[in-house]
Amino acid sequence: MTDVLIQIFSYFAYLTGIEGSIWKYRSYGDDAILLIAVVLLFFGFMAFRIISSTMVFGMITIVICRLFEAYISWGSVVTAFAVIGVITAFLLYLAPYFEGGVFCIVLGGIAGWNISESIPGMLIGAFLGMIMFCLIPVSGICAISAVTGAVLLSESEKFPIPLMVVIFCICFFFQLFISRRQKIFSKRCPEKLTDFFHEVERTLKKC
Repeated sequence: MTDVLIQIFSYFAYLTGIEGSIWKYRSYGDDAILLIAVVLLFFGFMAFRIISSTMVFGMITIVICRLFEAYISWGSVVTAFAVIGVITAFLLYLAPYFEGGVFCIVLGGIAGWNISESIPGMLIGAFLGMIMFCLIPVSGICAISAVTGAVLLSESEKFPIPLMVVIFCICFFFQLFISRRQKIFSKRCPEKLTDFFHEVERTLKKC
């Protein structure tokens, strides 16, 4: 998955002409991946709106660069993707349901590609991410972010798979717990888990 993210960012940098400027910071690449992994593991639900807006800005930038670079001046291309990308990302930030869908679909698709390295696998991953978000949005976002963070951490630090499964479970339930007061989505997780977290909260208050 790390390779996929690096390839996407490298392609974005190439199209936007910033490849040369960021090359001197390549030694910080591993640290950046580790930071992204930690954020996704522990604070994926809190950060998903910003991450989704960033994804959409990047996708719009790539599309505009590919479509118009041969027909209009580079300055016009930059203006177009800067204005359209920023406005779209901002409007998306105001639509949390759409943002959550983008977050789960894109990360699910990347996970599917990472597992199968095929278009059908990517589509299946994106479809599963969409289904999870539609059925249980908060749990879906927490699960997708925790899985992605665990995979990135595993690839960065070379942790064994059993340890990564434990880390995923801990971080998934941690995210569910800290998001228990969220007001964005009406359905947070299955009712049994909701009751469990309410019981944990009451126990902590008694202590």
